[in-house]
Amino acid sequence: MKIHIQYGLPFVELEVTFRGNKLLLDNVLLDTGSAGTIFNANVVEKIKERSFCISAS
Repeated sequence: MKIHIQYGLPFVELEVTFRGNKLLLDNVLLDTGSAGTIFNANVVEKIKERSFCISAS
């Protein structure tokens, strides 16, 4: 996993897979102190449509 620093914060690119469909998200904030992960529902709901890339910024 490549981590790049933007605005002094760590960001990554990641792939979410749901029922065989893949969604590539870039510029995802890596919160190392978080106990869980939250994604914007409007962004990840597109995973059921088809596989493609979305910019999180």
